Amino acid sequence: MPSSSSQRSKPVVVSPPPPVRWRVWYLADHPGWTISWLLALGSIWVVVSWVTGRGYLGWVAVGVVVLGSWRLWIPIRYALTAEGIQEAIWAMRWTIPWKAIARYEVADSGLWLFPHQPGTTGSPPRGMYLPWADHRQQVLSHFEHHLGPPPAGSKQA
Repeated sequence: MPSSSSQRSKPVVVSPPPPVRWRVWYLADHPGWTISWLLALGSIWVVVSWVTGRGYLGWVAVGVVVLGSWRLWIPIRYALTAEGIQEAIWAMRWTIPWKAIARYEVADSGLWLFPHQPGTTGSPPRGMYLPWADHRQQVLSHFEHHLGPPPAGSKQA
């Protein structure tokens, strides 16, 4: 007589996908875009200097734009692990736990991450953009594993 214990089904344990690590550095990864960005900075300097008649104000305007767009010229390292999303910039590193992300939306070249469901708070919507570089499938598999499928309005293909 066969053993009944061998015929019992064991609970299926779904293990998280393997960690994914990548770097995003827009100015180094997209040279054509970099040239356009530098031309835009030069145009800002020319216009502000011409309108105000003061060259140093042109440099101030360029500095403000450069500081405001810091994510473009600084390499950022991302990692998706079982704990959450790790983001590292130079020596600074922090983790966004999976439970801190209420929803995500798939975009053309990354994901929008939001801490609240739509309409749950009176504050304006805020979130973080997570570019996936060449790791679309691995990033989506992590998010589907930890947070479930994306909302119906997201781009999935």
